[in-house]
Amino acid sequence: MGVRLGHRKRMLRAIAALGEVAPPAPAPPPARSTDTAERRQLTLMFIDLVDSTGLAARIDPEDLRELIDAYHRRTAELVARFQG
Repeated sequence: MGVRLGHRKRMLRAIAALGEVAPPAPAPPPARSTDTAERRQLTLMFIDLVDSTGLAARIDPEDLRELIDAYHRRTAELVARFQG
């Protein structure tokens, strides 16, 4: 292998020392849940601001931010009203 005798002995001692180190304790088994699975209805809603890209090209960025903020507030109000 081309390893000199002194280095070889040092490596063998290091390998032997590895065997003296205790292996890590095994992880405890995962806790078992007593809960049963349940099915829930999930409704997704996608809302888009029509032509927002074109609008961004036509108006000032700060005005666009205000408009989008108002849009988000109104959307959140409607979702909350219907307990979404």
